[in-house]
Amino acid sequence: MEQSFEISPQTAHKAARKRKKGRFVIKQTDKQTAFIENYCNPDSDTYNNATQSAVKAGYSEKTMSSCIHQILSNNVVMAGMKVYRADTKAEIEHTRDISLSNLQLAYDLALTQGNPASMVAAEREKNAISNLHSSTVNTGEGDSANLTDEQRRRYELMVKNIA
Repeated sequence: MEQSFEISPQTAHKAARKRKKGRFVIKQTDKQTAFIENYCNPDSDTYNNATQSAVKAGYSEKTMSSCIHQILSNNVVMAGMKVYRADTKAEIEHTRDISLSNLQLAYDLALTQGNPASMVAAEREKNAISNLHSSTVNTGEGDSANLTDEQRRRYELMVKNIA
């Protein structure tokens, strides 16, 4: 199955091309598409391994030493990897946003139920997903200093309501 996408004329001059509506459209071969999917997909057993990705895509093992350089320097393959990685990044960001939204709902529920341990757990998970590596926050006496001012205020309000 061929995959096509648009690239700039500067990139297209080195590859086989076909003009379509004033733009150059590059056609990827099935082997190139398979190589890109195997090489760029983190779930693939050949992820970031050009030799194994090329073999899995159907390239000859006999000419592999010269073949790898040609594959990785091929403008069609390079452009395809860029598109694949951009799509993958967009999927990851979408999943991350959904997770953060769900954790915020869990935090709000814990707040309304007066459950400080669940609040802290939800906040800790949100920070981990957002790559905010803060120190661990416990709900014990005196440990609330690691909380933000807003979190500390909510925590103290809950403690008063529980007592």
